[in-house]
Amino acid sequence: MPILNRRVPKSPRHLALRHAKKRFGTPDEHARGFGGVVGKPEALAPGEERLYSYYKPSLVAGTYDVTTEQYISNGTHKALKLTAAQSFTVVAPQFALPAGAIHSQYPPEGHADVVETLPHVVLTDPHLPWERIATDKKQPDEEFNTIPWLALMVFTPEELQLPENHPLLRNQTETKTVTLSLARLLQQSVSRVIPRSFLESNPDTEADFIFIEPGIFNELTTEYDPEILKEGAQDKCSVSRYKWLAHVRNINTLGMADSGEFEDEEGVFGVVVAHRAGPMDNVVSKPLIAHLVSIEYVAGTPWPLALDKRVALTSLYSWTYMSLPADSFSVGQAMVHLGDTMAMLRPPQPTIDRLLADNQTKWIGQRLNDGYTLAKYRTSTGEISAALYRGPFAPTTIEHKLKTMSFFGTELQVMDKQTGLMDLTYCIAWHVGRTQALGDQAFTAALGRLRTAIHREGLKLAQKEALKAENHPVIDLKDALGSLSRGIRTLNEISSGTSTRNVPGHAVRWVRDAAEPLDVSFASPAVSTRFKAAANTVMAELSSSKDGNVYNEINAHNFPDWPIVMSWVLDRMYLGNLPSQYIVPDPTHLPRESLRFFHIDPNWVEALIDGGLAVANQVEKDDDKIRACIKDAITKYLQTPMGEGRGAYLPQVPTHGFLMRSELVTKYPDLILEAPFTDTPEEEIELKPASILRQENLDSTVLLALFDRVPGSPDFKTLIFRQPPHQQSFAAAFQLTPSQMYLQFRRVYTGPTTDPPAEKKQNIKSDPYPMNNPLVKPGDNPPFIWGPDNSIRTLKFPDFANLTYDTLATKFKKGFDKEVQQKPTSALMGIQLNNPMLYLEIRDKKRPPLEASSMRSLLMLDPATTPVDTATSAPRILHAGKMFDLTSSLPSLSLPRSTGEPAPARAYSSPPPATPRSATHATASARMRARPPPCPCGPTRPLCGRT
Repeated sequence: MPILNRRVPKSPRHLALRHAKKRFGTPDEHARGFGGVVGKPEALAPGEERLYSYYKPSLVAGTYDVTTEQYISNGTHKALKLTAAQSFTVVAPQFALPAGAIHSQYPPEGHADVVETLPHVVLTDPHLPWERIATDKKQPDEEFNTIPWLALMVFTPEELQLPENHPLLRNQTETKTVTLSLARLLQQSVSRVIPRSFLESNPDTEADFIFIEPGIFNELTTEYDPEILKEGAQDKCSVSRYKWLAHVRNINTLGMADSGEFEDEEGVFGVVVAHRAGPMDNVVSKPLIAHLVSIEYVAGTPWPLALDKRVALTSLYSWTYMSLPADSFSVGQAMVHLGDTMAMLRPPQPTIDRLLADNQTKWIGQRLNDGYTLAKYRTSTGEISAALYRGPFAPTTIEHKLKTMSFFGTELQVMDKQTGLMDLTYCIAWHVGRTQALGDQAFTAALGRLRTAIHREGLKLAQKEALKAENHPVIDLKDALGSLSRGIRTLNEISSGTSTRNVPGHAVRWVRDAAEPLDVSFASPAVSTRFKAAANTVMAELSSSKDGNVYNEINAHNFPDWPIVMSWVLDRMYLGNLPSQYIVPDPTHLPRESLRFFHIDPNWVEALIDGGLAVANQVEKDDDKIRACIKDAITKYLQTPMGEGRGAYLPQVPTHGFLMRSELVTKYPDLILEAPFTDTPEEEIELKPASILRQENLDSTVLLALFDRVPGSPDFKTLIFRQPPHQQSFAAAFQLTPSQMYLQFRRVYTGPTTDPPAEKKQNIKSDPYPMNNPLVKPGDNPPFIWGPDNSIRTLKFPDFANLTYDTLATKFKKGFDKEVQQKPTSALMGIQLNNPMLYLEIRDKKRPPLEASSMRSLLMLDPATTPVDTATSAPRILHAGKMFDLTSSLPSLSLPRSTGEPAPARAYSSPPPATPRSATHATASARMRARPPPCPCGPTRPLCGRT
């Protein structure tokens, strides 16, 4: 079974790096979107997508012959003809998909959705559905649609369950597949679609098979296209309906977690949709199984198949999900719930309030309010006690005060005088950094080589300065080579007698005054006092670029190990690769279906980095000057603007963020996040730095986002979550019951439009289509097949496609040109079957003024630092003047849901412009509330007991 393609970013800073390279780097010579294809379509803007009916490779799977002919002639004799032939085979997946072939699926494994839902899979390779030929039979509209060799089918477990006495029953998996070799399949008493000759010639090939009830299979392969039926009665299985159920989406991936790592901000995906809905009479959730099957040989199979044998089909991917009864919890309700309950990253507020109300438990309530939790702690003498711990994400703003360089981490333990408990927060952070460094072989080796280079060259420079200070002659190799020609010239003059210099006699020529010996070892005061300055000089050269500027990951480096060390340190600033138990130490801080905001504790990050850079110190046991030099170089990088002119900005470092734990992350791994710059003129937005610094799915249910702006500040008043265009859900109807269906037709434009109709005119809801009503006109037959006892539940093609096309052409005449869109296509079906796109918008309505403080930098250095012009460092300030709490009074949060309709959309078999972006939207208000300034005696919770 292929593994889902969960993309892990190469670096937690890939969003900020991509933005910087796009702004200041060398223009990318590679084509966008389609990997350098000549004639590539225009680049997509954020939020846009293009739909294609198919995306066939240049050569489909099979064996090909290449024949060449060459004629050679000298003009007088008959031309000599030379020929050559060569066969080659194009290989494509057939009985198994490669690892990572499935980008995502909907509904996710084990999740639930309403009965109208049509499951779908998103493929990382857009060619995959058309890499093999499904049928050789010519289709009347093959110019517009192509039948894929893959189809997504949905079954109940009973429809795939083998009889009790069947020999393969015990081999069935949870999704009812059985792994068999083709030789064993040939021995089974089942109907097979794979030709016998192929089975016999490939006996050892193994695959997963499902065994379908013949009645269901016959219905899934029935031909309903009148154009094809004109050729005669059906006698072969039909796969023509599946051409409407696969298409390609070219999307802009900006703001997506899984797909957002594409350097060109575009992704191309294949989408395969099922056309069978869930049971409509269920009052409780019922399990369903989705199978991505091969229909490569189905079209050549006689139809109908005998009803006494099950039909074997190759299953390439499968999963289970639940079909919900009517009026169940929806995605829109989930979004509203997140906005209603958003808070800071701390335990539930009722728990804190209850503890604060009791004087005996008030102290623990105060610590919990600051994001702390209790942890088991073993003292150095072996006793087991309790200790306080808080991760890097704090619910309150914490000043950057930590300046101690640690060698063991123990000095970072802080005794809470009020409770008598040890605060292990920064001690644990230091040891986490050291452990991460030791576990990273490339970083440890590079740091060791960097330390060696700084020590070697810095020692030489310090020794030279010490000798010069004592008037000792100092001649290094460079000086010696420079004076060599002068010395030879002087010797020649002395030898020839032409020298005017006063030459001493032979007796005293080689006599020199004895000089006082000078200790120039590393431990000598003369050298050790000068080593820090010398090491900084060496570090400045090693951390520079080839053009003499500060290395910033865009220009060329001067020392090969510095980019490795620098990248590791900066990744830690983005909290990259941290184990989850250190990020959220207590599960009550992040309950299910919650959105929690936080401030990043700079002291925690400082301790983390210090622990990592403490590795490979083999010189000094009491003062690590080389570590300080490395931090000086990082600080210089952080204080050096990238680019020039108005668009220049300082390297971005996150200060705030949120964690979202929700099934929405599981359903939509590429959930789009937007954090637009507000109160900013349109012409200046392009000059801004990256709006989102890190966006990553930490696991299947948790989304992490980091920013360098304060939520609620003038330029950050809105946060938007959107469904991704390639991971929306599909639905068979607007509403589906056991006896009728309602459709909602969506306006589609066949060309650009600057004056779309009002939003309420973008959709038309149909009258009900009854299941069996003899009074209905022939042209009004429902494009849906219920079947006996609702056992079929499939969309009827091409009736559904033709009904959609005719409705758009007659009811939405404005913007829909039949000369452009000559026939219905699978791209058109991709839009019409889509559920409305939902989004959640969180807005800040009230905020207190923000106060700027000092520049962000690595402060574990000597106390004396270079003053910084606060006017030029405004984009990098840490808002620590007051402690701001994003938690507003929850009862005042309002999340009205609009009843807006989906935005207009359009689709072609050729590249169309953007598809709909919005439908239902929810808003939430979060206002900043000022708290008393922090106590000067300590971070977060004062150790003096002051409240």
